[in-house]
Amino acid sequence: MKLCSDWLQNLGFQLGTRVTVTSMPHLLIIRTTE
Repeated sequence: MKLCSDWLQNLGFQLGTRVTVTSMPHLLIIRTTE
């Protein structure tokens, strides 16, 4: 999955950084793995 958006960069995510994504009803958690 490729995620890209200004709000992700504003939160400190960098292009090419590996992340884990957890989805639950009404919730999406994106965490760096490095």
